[in-house]
Amino acid sequence: MRLLFLTAALALATPTSYAQDAAGVVVEAKTVSSSRKETERWSTSWGSYDRSIYRSRSISATVRADQAGEAKVICYWIGSIIGHRNRRKIITETTEITLKAKQPSVIEFAELFVEDDTKYNALRVRQRDGLKYYGWVVRVVDSNGRTLATTAAREPMIQLVAWHLRQNPQPAP
Repeated sequence: MRLLFLTAALALATPTSYAQDAAGVVVEAKTVSSSRKETERWSTSWGSYDRSIYRSRSISATVRADQAGEAKVICYWIGSIIGHRNRRKIITETTEITLKAKQPSVIEFAELFVEDDTKYNALRVRQRDGLKYYGWVVRVVDSNGRTLATTAAREPMIQLVAWHLRQNPQPAP
């Protein structure tokens, strides 16, 4: 039982996501920085306020390939829309790279998520909107749009992005 708990704890503590495809392409990604800043526009002594919360995330993706070639590294940032249960928004960033055989290519991605929060205590009203950070997915695709490797902050993110891509087909390159 202790071994199972220790194994689960180590698996959850691993900060790097890693994936390899049969095409000989490996993508490894990890969150390298995150920050939170809160700005308050006004507040009262009885607990009412109006503020914005800024959350930023940066990830570093390392791509290795057995053979040289052209590829795109696509980062999908996933945010939860505040006030809409189970609704997600996906923001896409793409970088084109030239794969070098047996040499790593490192790409950095960053995104800012903004939440607005207003509370009127006397009226018992609270209004929140914006986008709350949920996770990320990194995909490596070849020039024909075929997926070479995929990794994510958490495994369910991959299915979420796959569903998004089926609902919103991408134009041919």
